[in-house]
Amino acid sequence: MVGLSGAGAVKAVLFDLGGTLWAPFGDRTEDEITREAAVRAARMALSGEGPEEQVRRVAGALVSRLTALKPARKVASQLSFADAVFRDEDMVKIVQDALERASQGSPRGTDGAAWSTAARAASLGHDRVLSIAEQFGHDLTRHYWLYPETPRVLSELRSRCAGLVLGIVSNTTIQPHIVDFYLAECGLDKMVDFRILSSELGWRKPHPAIYAAALARAGAEAANTVFVGDRSIEDVAGSKRLGMKAILCCFAKEARWRGGEVARETAPAAVGGAAAGAQEPDATAFALADVPGLVQALTSIRPRESGP
Repeated sequence: MVGLSGAGAVKAVLFDLGGTLWAPFGDRTEDEITREAAVRAARMALSGEGPEEQVRRVAGALVSRLTALKPARKVASQLSFADAVFRDEDMVKIVQDALERASQGSPRGTDGAAWSTAARAASLGHDRVLSIAEQFGHDLTRHYWLYPETPRVLSELRSRCAGLVLGIVSNTTIQPHIVDFYLAECGLDKMVDFRILSSELGWRKPHPAIYAAALARAGAEAANTVFVGDRSIEDVAGSKRLGMKAILCCFAKEARWRGGEVARETAPAAVGGAAAGAQEPDATAFALADVPGLVQALTSIRPRESGP
């Protein structure tokens, strides 16, 4: 069995979830899934009443409210990772806000009775809003595909490095219990030691609080930790700012993951880069299968025999 030794040995590997260990929307786009889920939530809020125009308005309000902070977060990620805009939001509040927004003001030509339907939706009781938010969360998540290489890669990391801690650190507005349901469904919950979700912690990557929480759960120092993900800011720059090493995953984004191996780019896995800027990864993986070798190459792991 291979063990770990040395002050600089890797003790933990932290993974992003969507785009790294699973495809969050399967072979469809985020926009398609979001709009489809919003329409279903709108019909639920309206109890099947009202014209399609009203369904589209409520669904549009849901999409708009769900994505409202994306532009501000993009700007803030170029400035300060500790900006308050990286505080995550509660899905129930998102749904309630969207219903209220959709009911405000009847546009010209809109049937008054139909608009009163929207007003009633905005005044739904808390339990009803909870049910809508629950369905919305499931509809945004259930299309995921676990990448076929994921179980093998996580198993290989454990076999190479006894005692290694594996964790998931994910930005998601989806309710934690819903994410946990699908992690259990695909068995990913048994392949890692813990998960940190921004919807539970309250802070999103690249805010330092989410990486600090992950390090605390892993019981590891930043210098002994490798972060693996597909985003240069959230997974590379944010983790490196705390002192971790980072592997950027550059998988073929148009690959179809169902029932086969992951498509691989032509370039080999690489350690290091031409420039050592703040957002430069320490290594680049062109397939998930590259990660175990890159983790070992990036750290001062010195294998030792540690018993039968």
